[in-house]
Amino acid sequence: MTVEEVYAILIKKIKKIGTPPSVDLSNYYTKPQVDTMFQEMIERIDMSASDTSVSLKPNKLYVFPEMAELTINFSQARVITYREYHFIFKSGATPTVLTLPQGIVSDLAVEANRIYEVSIIDNYLAWTSWAVS
Repeated sequence: MTVEEVYAILIKKIKKIGTPPSVDLSNYYTKPQVDTMFQEMIERIDMSASDTSVSLKPNKLYVFPEMAELTINFSQARVITYREYHFIFKSGATPTVLTLPQGIVSDLAVEANRIYEVSIIDNYLAWTSWAVS
């Protein structure tokens, strides 16, 4: 059997499935319940200026105030799963000294008077920042 024949058979089977019926959830839930039902909930953890060395847990948002220095480590999960380490910090008049775990791939150079949002997945750091007014 050729690839084209297998493809043709799959297409025929898919076309037979048709469109699934729509379900009106308004009979069961209010609009605010439906709106919040499918939102992904991420726990926000507010940190203090004294939290200069922290071990982040995955899939939580850590929010730091203005930090002179910040050392980040990761809590290791027992099972290998999707892990995002996500944090926000403010750099004051003097740039924050940010220390990350060994092996993190990053081009982040912290500047003064900016707020940074950082996400680390599979040891790759992505970031954005904006000026503090």
